[in-house]
Amino acid sequence: MGNYFYSISKRTKTVNGVKIAFSNFYGKLPGLFAQNTAGWERFVTRAETSATDMADAGIEYVMMCSPRGIATYTSVPVAEWRGRALLDDGFWENNIVGHVHRRGNGRYELEWKIPAEVDYE
Repeated sequence: MGNYFYSISKRTKTVNGVKIAFSNFYGKLPGLFAQNTAGWERFVTRAETSATDMADAGIEYVMMCSPRGIATYTSVPVAEWRGRALLDDGFWENNIVGHVHRRGNGRYELEWKIPAEVDYE
Protein backbone atom coordinates (compact mmCIF):
# COMPACT_ATOMS: atom_id res chain seq x y z
CA MET A 1 0.00 0.00 0.00
CA GLY A 2 0.97 3.63 -0.02
CA ASN A 3 0.29 6.79 -1.93
CA TYR A 4 1.01 6.85 -5.64
CA PHE A 5 2.07 10.13 -7.24
CA TYR A 6 1.68 11.72 -10.65
CA SER A 7 2.50 15.18 -11.94
CA ILE A 8 1.10 17.21 -14.79
CA SER A 9 2.92 16.79 -18.08
CA LYS A 10 3.72 19.60 -20.51
CA ARG A 11 2.12 17.53 -23.29
CA THR A 12 -1.57 18.03 -24.04
CA LYS A 13 -4.35 16.66 -26.22
CA THR A 14 -7.44 18.54 -27.35
CA VAL A 15 -10.57 16.42 -27.04
CA ASN A 16 -13.99 17.85 -27.97
CA GLY A 17 -12.43 21.32 -27.99
CA VAL A 18 -11.02 21.01 -24.45
CA LYS A 19 -7.25 21.13 -23.96
CA ILE A 20 -6.28 18.41 -21.47
CA ALA A 21 -2.78 17.77 -20.13
CA PHE A 22 -1.36 14.28 -19.77
CA SER A 23 0.21 13.18 -16.49
CA ASN A 24 3.56 11.66 -15.56
CA PHE A 25 3.52 8.69 -13.18
CA TYR A 26 6.19 8.51 -10.51
CA GLY A 27 5.07 5.65 -8.28
CA LYS A 28 5.13 5.42 -4.52
CA LEU A 29 6.61 8.05 -2.26
CA PRO A 30 9.94 6.72 -1.01
CA GLY A 31 10.06 5.66 2.63
CA LEU A 32 10.59 8.41 5.19
CA PHE A 33 14.10 7.25 5.97
CA ALA A 34 15.04 5.92 2.54
CA GLN A 35 18.67 6.59 1.76
CA ASN A 36 18.23 7.14 -1.97
CA THR A 37 15.69 9.91 -2.45
CA ALA A 38 17.50 11.67 -5.32
CA GLY A 39 14.98 10.31 -7.85
CA TRP A 40 12.10 11.61 -5.74
CA GLU A 41 13.75 15.05 -5.43
CA ARG A 42 14.20 15.23 -9.22
CA PHE A 43 10.55 14.23 -9.73
CA VAL A 44 9.32 16.92 -7.31
CA THR A 45 11.48 19.61 -8.94
CA ARG A 46 10.24 18.66 -12.41
CA ALA A 47 6.64 18.48 -11.14
CA GLU A 48 6.82 21.99 -9.69
CA THR A 49 8.36 23.44 -12.86
CA SER A 50 5.73 21.78 -15.06
CA ALA A 51 2.89 22.89 -12.78
CA THR A 52 4.03 26.51 -12.98
CA ASP A 53 4.37 26.40 -16.76
CA MET A 54 1.01 24.71 -17.29
CA ALA A 55 -0.79 27.07 -14.90
CA ASP A 56 0.70 30.01 -16.84
CA ALA A 57 -0.61 28.38 -20.05
CA GLY A 58 -4.15 28.26 -18.62
CA ILE A 59 -4.51 24.47 -18.44
CA GLU A 60 -7.55 23.46 -16.37
CA TYR A 61 -7.76 19.68 -16.85
CA VAL A 62 -5.42 16.71 -16.57
CA MET A 63 -5.95 13.06 -17.52
CA MET A 64 -4.52 10.08 -15.67
CA CYS A 65 -2.20 8.74 -18.36
CA SER A 66 0.77 9.45 -20.56
CA PRO A 67 0.52 9.97 -24.34
CA ARG A 68 1.30 6.28 -24.79
CA GLY A 69 -1.29 5.32 -22.18
CA ILE A 70 -4.21 6.95 -23.95
CA ALA A 71 -3.70 4.62 -26.91
CA THR A 72 -3.61 1.61 -24.55
CA TYR A 73 -6.65 2.18 -22.33
CA THR A 74 -10.23 2.45 -23.50
CA SER A 75 -11.09 5.06 -20.88
CA VAL A 76 -9.04 7.34 -18.60
CA PRO A 77 -10.21 9.72 -15.86
CA VAL A 78 -10.03 13.49 -16.34
CA ALA A 79 -9.70 15.74 -13.32
CA GLU A 80 -10.08 19.45 -12.79
CA TRP A 81 -6.62 20.83 -12.14
CA ARG A 82 -5.87 23.96 -10.12
CA GLY A 83 -2.10 24.19 -10.24
CA ARG A 84 -1.12 21.37 -7.88
CA ALA A 85 2.36 20.07 -8.56
CA LEU A 86 1.88 16.57 -7.11
CA LEU A 87 -1.21 14.56 -7.95
CA ASP A 88 -1.70 11.84 -5.35
CA ASP A 89 -4.46 9.29 -4.85
CA GLY A 90 -6.62 11.84 -3.01
CA PHE A 91 -6.37 14.29 -5.91
CA TRP A 92 -7.78 11.74 -8.35
CA GLU A 93 -10.54 10.65 -5.96
CA ASN A 94 -11.75 14.20 -5.31
CA ASN A 95 -11.34 16.01 -8.64
CA ILE A 96 -12.55 13.67 -11.40
CA VAL A 97 -14.97 15.50 -13.71
CA GLY A 98 -15.18 13.02 -16.58
CA HIS A 99 -13.44 10.45 -18.74
CA VAL A 100 -11.72 10.41 -22.11
CA HIS A 101 -12.84 7.37 -24.11
CA ARG A 102 -10.90 5.89 -27.00
CA ARG A 103 -13.18 5.19 -29.92
CA GLY A 104 -12.43 3.55 -33.25
CA ASN A 105 -10.02 4.99 -35.81
CA GLY A 106 -7.94 6.81 -33.20
CA ARG A 107 -10.76 9.13 -32.18
CA TYR A 108 -11.24 10.29 -28.61
CA GLU A 109 -14.34 11.57 -26.86
CA LEU A 110 -14.67 13.50 -23.61
CA GLU A 111 -17.59 12.43 -21.46
CA TRP A 112 -18.34 14.78 -18.57
CA LYS A 113 -19.41 13.29 -15.26
CA ILE A 114 -22.95 14.36 -14.46
CA PRO A 115 -23.62 14.98 -10.77
CA ALA A 116 -26.26 12.74 -9.21
CA GLU A 117 -29.65 14.35 -9.01
CA VAL A 118 -30.83 15.18 -5.51
CA ASP A 119 -34.33 14.16 -4.49
CA TYR A 120 -35.55 16.58 -1.81
CA GLU A 121 -38.83 14.74 -1.15
